Amino acid sequence: MKEHVITFLPLLLSCITVGQILMAGNLHRWTWLVALANQALWFGWIAISAQWGFLPMNLALWAVYVRNHLKWARDSSTRGDAVTASKAFNSAWAASVFHDSMMRRKAVADTMKGLGLLPAVKPTLLQRLRRLFT
Repeated sequence: MKEHVITFLPLLLSCITVGQILMAGNLHRWTWLVALANQALWFGWIAISAQWGFLPMNLALWAVYVRNHLKWARDSSTRGDAVTASKAFNSAWAASVFHDSMMRRKAVADTMKGLGLLPAVKPTLLQRLRRLFT
């Protein structure tokens, strides 16, 4: 059993570590508590496997994660503003990409029509009605 824990526990803990990094990138409020629990499991693996070279890193990460958790808890109101700003930026970026894509498509279609590669499209009924009343 001990051999299985020594062999396979690092795989699980590595997956949790990647997950906590993703949580930090999303500014999730539970990030540092998950990270601290993960470090407790890493400490258990270090003790069971007698891989004492990992101990300084484990202790340093405990200190960093406690600091980050306390800082995020203290700055929760400003972090909420950062999340809102981040979401607004992502929405604006997506809209600009969509607009650029549509403009490129229109430019390509106009060029192909000009070269005679695309037949002219008949106006729709709505376009015809607009022409009548404008």
